Amino acid sequence: MAKHSTHIKQILTSTERTSSSASDLYNVEQWSELALFINLTGSTGTSPTLDFVLQQTTASDSTTYYDWPTIGEHASAAMPQVTTTGQHLFLFSNIGNWIRLKWTVEGTSTPGYTFSAFYVLKT
Repeated sequence: MAKHSTHIKQILTSTERTSSSASDLYNVEQWSELALFINLTGSTGTSPTLDFVLQQTTASDSTTYYDWPTIGEHASAAMPQVTTTGQHLFLFSNIGNWIRLKWTVEGTSTPGYTFSAFYVLKT
């Protein structure tokens, strides 16, 4: 039986984020599975919303990113909007070469969310 290896990578430390952005780009070409953990601990503003999308690209210097739910067989694997505090887990396989986590914060009266995130990668 083949031995599996794992790697844990914290991609975002816990802080309040009041604008949309994306994490750094990570090389994951040696890994085949990814578990994304998001720990949402608070929100501010009126009717805030928070959307996440895993994006992939083919090279570290690329400026073209592809949202994970729009890729091939995983077209129905959209990440739901996160609106409640707590831990949220999303699983992905066949993840490609380079990935990042993008988030979009919306709402009124200075919307914001406090969250952290990390990947667990597996061969």
